[in-house]
Amino acid sequence: SSEGLRHFLKVIAVALAVLQFLTWVAQEYIVPGFGFEYDALMVLFHLLFFVTSMMFLLVWKLSLMRIDRLRERLRLGSAAMAGHWAQVTREYEAAVRLIDGMWRS
Repeated sequence: SSEGLRHFLKVIAVALAVLQFLTWVAQEYIVPGFGFEYDALMVLFHLLFFVTSMMFLLVWKLSLMRIDRLRERLRLGSAAMAGHWAQVTREYEAAVRLIDGMWRS
């Protein structure tokens, strides 16, 4: 569900931001005295890492949700799908191609 996805992303975003902030503070104490350029570079690096990590987790969660949705549909409707297996197979193949394309690109 979209509400579950929003909650997942909020929790992950806060946890990742706190972890990155603590890492940045530790870097400042371990390697002090490099000046403004170093600080700006580290902020940029942490921001880039945060965005790419969130995008990776979003694609991962969407892939899992799509697979779970298809699995649930098959489980609930297996008795009523006597003549619809060709359509379900096409949907499964489309989902596999989409997820495979997302992860290989």
